[in-house]
Amino acid sequence: MFNIVVDMLLVVLISRANEAEQIKGVVPHLIDEGLVVLQYVDDTIIFMENDVKRAKNMKLLLCAFEQRTQD
Repeated sequence: MFNIVVDMLLVVLISRANEAEQIKGVVPHLIDEGLVVLQYVDDTIIFMENDVKRAKNMKLLLCAFEQRTQD
């Protein structure tokens, strides 16, 4: 169950935000569109470049995800 919920976070929210350039991953020269998320078992690591505006966008996405999972 955990994996299904986290996959929703990754695929739906974070991937779409990355495509819309609301957030930006690191090492775009190595990985297309940059590395944003690494997942392993029950751990999720979020990578972002140093940009306060995009960090606020990520925080908003995580808050929206939290609200969605509580419903």
